[in-house]
Amino acid sequence: MSDISISELIDLASEDIEDAEEKVTQTFEWYYDRTTMTIKGTIGASASLIVALAISYFKQEFKVSEKELLIPLFFSILTASFGFYKMFQLSKITKQYIATIKLLSDLKKIRPFLSLYRSILNQD
Repeated sequence: MSDISISELIDLASEDIEDAEEKVTQTFEWYYDRTTMTIKGTIGASASLIVALAISYFKQEFKVSEKELLIPLFFSILTASFGFYKMFQLSKITKQYIATIKLLSDLKKIRPFLSLYRSILNQD
C-alpha cells in the first residue's frame, strides 16, 4: 500500500485543502512508479545473472562446478521472488486506491465533526 495512513486522510479531510483527491492520486502514482521500478530492477538483475550463469556453465570457458553455481543461482531466484512478491502487492493497489478515495470522500462529509473533535483534543 502507499504511505497514506488513516490519520493523514483525516488531516487531509478536516483541513480545507484544494484538490485533496488529486493529491491522493499523485501519492498512489508515485507509489506505483517506485514499485514498478523495483520490480523491473529485481527481475531484470535476476534474469541477467541467470543468463550469465547459464552461459558460463554451458560454454565452459571457465572451470565452474555445479556447486559453485548454486549459490549465485539461489540469490538470483531469491531476488526474482522479491520482484514477483512486489508485483503481487502492486496488483492490489486498485482496491486500495478506490477505498482511500471513498474514505476521503466520507471523511469530507463529516468535516464539521472532525474540526470539533480536533478542537476538543487540542484543549486538553
